Amino acid sequence: MAVIRTTGACGGVHRGLQVLADVWRANRVPDYNPALGFFGSPWVGLEHFQRFFDSFQFERLIVNTLTVNSLGLLIAFPVPIILALVVNQLSGERFKKFTQTVLYSPSFISVVVVVARSTCCSPRGLGW
Repeated sequence: MAVIRTTGACGGVHRGLQVLADVWRANRVPDYNPALGFFGSPWVGLEHFQRFFDSFQFERLIVNTLTVNSLGLLIAFPVPIILALVVNQLSGERFKKFTQTVLYSPSFISVVVVVARSTCCSPRGLGW
């Protein structure tokens, strides 16, 4: 993973809902028949969940997941607060404002805007 980004609780909930939706789709549509449509296709049921819960790696996966997420919260949560306190203690008003702009602007500039500008300004036109 090239970029690891820490988000708040909403980001975690959103990602969790995406994972649940993916699991539901994987369990719902493996025998998808276009003639029958989405709701007419055979239901696979919860056999994949049962296999996962009965797996010998289930406990290890849960412990690893909780450990990685807990460490991520403990490490990533105080970093922005410490950074804000350090920037607030900088001397020189112009340097402080410049530092704040450089540090906080990526949070406010959408990746979509950056990509759109870079593709429109590329030598190949729109990049298509």
